[in-house]
Amino acid sequence: MTTSVAEAGEVIVEGEHLGRIEGFRFVPDTTEGPDQKVADQKAVLSAALRALRENLPTRLQAFTNSPDGELVFDSQLRVCWGGGPVARLLPSGDVLAPKVEALPSDLLDGPAREDVRKRAAAWVETRIRLGLSELMDARATLEQLPPGARGIVFQLCEQLGVLPRPPIEQQMGELGEEDRKALAKLGVRVGVYSLYFPSMLKPVPIRLRAGLWMVARSRDSIPPLPIEGRTSMDLPPGAERDFYGAIGYLPLGNHAIRADMVERLAAMARQAVRESRETARRAQQDRERKPEAKAAPVPSAATPAPATTDEISEWAIVAAAFGESAPPPSAKASPRPR
Repeated sequence: MTTSVAEAGEVIVEGEHLGRIEGFRFVPDTTEGPDQKVADQKAVLSAALRALRENLPTRLQAFTNSPDGELVFDSQLRVCWGGGPVARLLPSGDVLAPKVEALPSDLLDGPAREDVRKRAAAWVETRIRLGLSELMDARATLEQLPPGARGIVFQLCEQLGVLPRPPIEQQMGELGEEDRKALAKLGVRVGVYSLYFPSMLKPVPIRLRAGLWMVARSRDSIPPLPIEGRTSMDLPPGAERDFYGAIGYLPLGNHAIRADMVERLAAMARQAVRESRETARRAQQDRERKPEAKAAPVPSAATPAPATTDEISEWAIVAAAFGESAPPPSAKASPRPR
């Protein structure tokens, strides 16, 4: 039989289109009628695979020498080239360095699969290093950091660049001046509710970190992501709240708000509360200076009460803005950033 493989990947046998090669996998044409004999189908498939194997060295060389721009991730974070997936990512115990495995193929023997794996692994490493550059640069300096800052950065790397603050509050309180300077130099933002690298909250790093989260947990798909550029989103029913915290969207009731916006809204709320208290304090002082104020005491309800641990927090104000009835329990004890 006369067989050929077109540049676009179509496999032609005796002038008939039998399918196409996607990556290193042959996908047969399924449009043949039911009357085609099984023997004929096997003969045609055998001819197609023979043609592809003859073409394999050229195709394999094209892949191993391909520029990085020809490789892409699909929605499942598989490495794709030549019209289809060629490798997949697997958990390795290091969320920022997943294992890379060539996908099964009837065309690849052991050495060829290893060539595919090596090229895909090199691309994945580069893609993560460039896509999460601020985080990866910080990770590369771990050994040079003061002990306190080293522990924080290590946890930031484990959490893909966004770290909830309440669980590490004791650790934060033990940081020295050198630790804080080191964190600031690396670009770590220390907020009331979280620590994060600002660049990790951009759309491309969010998608990449979401994929790495999926791989590290052996999931088949990425949970719904926020619309690109949006600073908040409605959480889907049954949402994995840990996932949204990991990508930098802090859950609040049925919503999630981007970490930097949480800090900004909280700061605005604190400022509003301070201004309100100051206005009330000055009004009280003005009343006390006037003689009539002594003859007619101001009702106690008009006197501003001191702040207590049960007082509404800035997180509660943010919650109200999003239609939520109550803040998370940890909000009451939230510290001020230092």
